Amino acid sequence: MKAISVIDKDNDKELALVEVFDVQPAKYEIKVKVKKVPLTTGDVALMRMGSKKNKIVGQFYAGEVVSLGNGVDEYNIGDRVCGLHKNGTLSEFICVSNESIIHQIPDDISYEGAVSLLFGGSAALYFLKKLASMNRKLWILINGASGEVGLLALQLMKAYGHNVTAVSSAKNFAILEQFGADRCIDYTQENIEEYLDQFDVVFDAVGKLNVHRTVAHMSKDSDFITTHVGVELIGTLLKSWLVKSVRIKMGIASFKKEDIETLFELYSVGGIREVIDSRVALKEVSKALDRVKSGAKVGTVIIDFEN
Repeated sequence: MKAISVIDKDNDKELALVEVFDVQPAKYEIKVKVKKVPLTTGDVALMRMGSKKNKIVGQFYAGEVVSLGNGVDEYNIGDRVCGLHKNGTLSEFICVSNESIIHQIPDDISYEGAVSLLFGGSAALYFLKKLASMNRKLWILINGASGEVGLLALQLMKAYGHNVTAVSSAKNFAILEQFGADRCIDYTQENIEEYLDQFDVVFDAVGKLNVHRTVAHMSKDSDFITTHVGVELIGTLLKSWLVKSVRIKMGIASFKKEDIETLFELYSVGGIREVIDSRVALKEVSKALDRVKSGAKVGTVIIDFEN
């Protein structure tokens, strides 16, 4: 069967179409015929770290159940499912545990709709979930609001009644306003540090803001949330808490099955919608990689196994 693997090429990591052995479900496993896979910034980060060298790429998937291992009772052949699979999803078939993060796709959501919600939506929920329960309206700034995490964060925060300022380039303002942004700032024309003291929460959805400078411009008793991870932040964490009382949350998002349920429920009532940047056939996966690396995508890049 066909799969996409990381290869070394010219001192860089690239993706290549390869042939691998077919898989069969063991006890308590489900075999899925993969239909759609999002290629994410998380995948690119893993490639750069080398943790996916010579392995199949991809973390999320949507597809159809085609075979069941012994002991699997909660799924049936023909079910449409989606989920997280850490052993790689860019393959024609995968076998996943029935105890993994897997969820049936509701009838009103397409395969590509499901996978476009998974990475961005689950990451946004991980970082911002506590804000959903706040009993007051918050003023939130999202940096990188047009990316796959930022767009879902924007929609989630609007669904929960907060005021959201979206930071992106001007060419993306129309779609940000379409999804509810109360204000848009063009980072290529304005210095967003001048506005940071106006917000209860600053969410850096792309992990590119200088943490020290950002915190220095924020007001007391506010929250800075970033997808950036680094030991160099430890000093800033301590200083920001002692001097400015700015709370900092950072780290690598963890994904939970109940988060998928939350996303699907919000989708069913119109609270959030998928945003597809582009659809790429399996044989043209290098184009998808270039698009993700460019930093210019708006929404999700989807690898289409049906094309």
